[in-house]
Amino acid sequence: MWWRLLGMVVLFLGTQLLVSVFGTVVCSFLQIDPQGIDVLATLLLLSNLLVAVFLFGCRILPFKETFRRYSWNMKETAFLVGLTLLAIIPVNGLTELLRLPDIMQTSFAGLMANPLGILNIVVLGPLVEELIFRKGMLDILRKGNYFPIWAIVISSVTFGVIHGNPAQIPGAFLFGLLLGWIYWRTNSVWTVWLLHALNNLIGVLTFTIWGEDQKLMDLFGPWGLGALILCFSVVFFGLALSYRKAFKSKVPISFSEE
Repeated sequence: MWWRLLGMVVLFLGTQLLVSVFGTVVCSFLQIDPQGIDVLATLLLLSNLLVAVFLFGCRILPFKETFRRYSWNMKETAFLVGLTLLAIIPVNGLTELLRLPDIMQTSFAGLMANPLGILNIVVLGPLVEELIFRKGMLDILRKGNYFPIWAIVISSVTFGVIHGNPAQIPGAFLFGLLLGWIYWRTNSVWTVWLLHALNNLIGVLTFTIWGEDQKLMDLFGPWGLGALILCFSVVFFGLALSYRKAFKSKVPISFSEE
């Protein structure tokens, strides 16, 4: 089981590394700046597509099962969208309070102003990450009879660390917990892909409207931001607890969730 989990991570990182090396060689031959945003966006697109091809082409994930028809419950979907929106303030606020270095700020700013970069951030990136960290890793841990909370934590820690950017790691970990819990309850890649894409889309829109320098800390100050995080968190957890009563889990879990 652990080798299969490691294989997922190696596939994700290894593909990025190979594409990066390939891009550097090609850019050197063509005398193009390998750090250019257009080049970065193109290589990111190629990496995401290759990961998907490997996952399904090598039958690591079953295509039909992964993208099987999903019966959408509009009330449940709206509920989960609301939970995701509520989580944005606490997650981003906590990230700001930690004041961790953002070593990819310039690259992300460029990607969010580039059409191909936006496609990667909003559509392809979330899809590939959900295939690896939710569909792939959580399904492996589920078959290994891992207690749900530990399975979700393991996949979320990996999801956070894999970003490699200190400023992103805490937020990615917390958001991974939410997406992992939702995937465990719904057993739907479509749902977590939608919510992940929504979160990233809001990030792109926020950047486009207010720019990268606008922070919640600037608007509310540290104490005000702390109070805002607390208020949103209380509402979030209240709704999350009510979700279990309102909607029945769609995943056939063979061991107790209690």
